Amino acid sequence: MQSCSVADLEFQSDFSLVAKVDGQLTALVGFFDVEFQSVLHKKSFSTSPCDIPTHWKQTVFLLETPISLAAGKLLNESMRSSSLAEEQHDAACLNDNR
Repeated sequence: MQSCSVADLEFQSDFSLVAKVDGQLTALVGFFDVEFQSVLHKKSFSTSPCDIPTHWKQTVFLLETPISLAAGKLLNESMRSSSLAEEQHDAACLNDNR
């Protein structure tokens, strides 16, 4: 079985997306899909906001600085997440505007 530690809250990831509408990007939402499989059974679920709700929720990464978007434009960004020392269950997310 895999587990998660406080150190796993520290990461940096580059990403690209194409804006569907004009507006301001103020947050990103993270979610996961999981599949459990044995010889006889297979069970899966998703925490996607587009899927059936579970007791698991999405993670919201609030951006320190909003990003202006124009429909159809490509956005290339880098996101860094780090643990907050005083509250181990919280994480700060800072967008590194390029």
